Amino acid sequence: MTVIKIYQPGKSRLCRLLLSVFCFPALLSAQRTITEAEALQIVREQHPAVLASSASIRSAQTLRAGAARNWEPAEIFHNIAADPDLGMFGTSTFGVTQTFPAPRQTRANRALYEKQVTLHEAERSLAQHQLTREVRDIFQHLSYLDEKRSRLVALDSLYQQTARIADRRYRNGEVAADERLAAIDQAARIRLDLLTISHETAFDREVLAQFLGENEPLTPVIAPFTRRTFSMADTSRIRQGSYTMVDKGKAAVSEALAGVEKARRAPLLTAGINVQYLANGSLYPGYSIGLRLPLAQQNLRARTSAATAVAESAQAQVDATVRNQQVELAHLLHEVEKYEILLEYYEKEGKTLATELRRSAFQRYAAGESDFTELVQSADRALHLEMEYLDNLHLLNRTVLEIEMLF
Repeated sequence: MTVIKIYQPGKSRLCRLLLSVFCFPALLSAQRTITEAEALQIVREQHPAVLASSASIRSAQTLRAGAARNWEPAEIFHNIAADPDLGMFGTSTFGVTQTFPAPRQTRANRALYEKQVTLHEAERSLAQHQLTREVRDIFQHLSYLDEKRSRLVALDSLYQQTARIADRRYRNGEVAADERLAAIDQAARIRLDLLTISHETAFDREVLAQFLGENEPLTPVIAPFTRRTFSMADTSRIRQGSYTMVDKGKAAVSEALAGVEKARRAPLLTAGINVQYLANGSLYPGYSIGLRLPLAQQNLRARTSAATAVAESAQAQVDATVRNQQVELAHLLHEVEKYEILLEYYEKEGKTLATELRRSAFQRYAAGESDFTELVQSADRALHLEMEYLDNLHLLNRTVLEIEMLF
């Protein structure tokens, strides 16, 4: 009786090494390996989106520091006037006047810059959050592909043995050519699936390199493909999530802008000094103090009303974002529950069923107790159970990543 050895995923290091050499030559030429933690640190600190937000923060901080010194330019003047007694250029006046911002305006401007700093910090946090999700998704997908490859390598080993058995039986006249060709075709299909995984893995490596600003693909350190979890206690932090905090920051900036518009109605103090020079050589120093009053109150009130309306709209957007995210969270939690049920079936029943189906099918074929069609049907059923489990686990992990984005 011919014996087919059942390959156990993860136990044949030689097989996995040969597959890596055959399907993934790019891995061997990579100059640098990188872990998920290292990749996350790089994108959180060096990605252009993060650097842009950091620059905006520094700009707003600079404006905030100079809010108290935000004076209008001084006015320097020279007037010449005729005088009946002193002639055409009898009187010349030189002077300078300065308008000082009202304390109310200074406070309003400083508050605006403070809110802009907070907004840009929230935008940077959101950018880091989004980049974290993308990098984790890439590493999670690589783990998923690696596990699929491991399962297919196991099946490829079995079909290679089966193809040899079918070829020997064909040469001995025990089976028709169709069975031999079908066995070869089935083995080729598995290798094609492995090649597809190779291309997907290479693409993920290229995308990861782009995220990290590398010119050459990297070799990620792939972690075992396991279930990702989260704490239900975290779901209460939606109001402090990155998306919500950005909307809150925009609402605060809109409110501060409304405050700036209201402060424009405050009177401004002006002061100046001057020297009057007479044609006869006399000098007369002087000074001036006054108030600048906004006479066009209707325009200022309209600007204030418009800014207030914008602030109210921004606050409504905060409430809308929170509500939408609560709906999205409910949907994602439902998806998690669905995948948990499917995974539980496989872990309790499907895994054992798939193992027994494959073992029995290949052993019966090797013993001549079944034909190749029966073998393929049983083996495909076992493979379907395993791939369905991996697909559901992959979808569960991606759903958890989406949940983590909400808070």
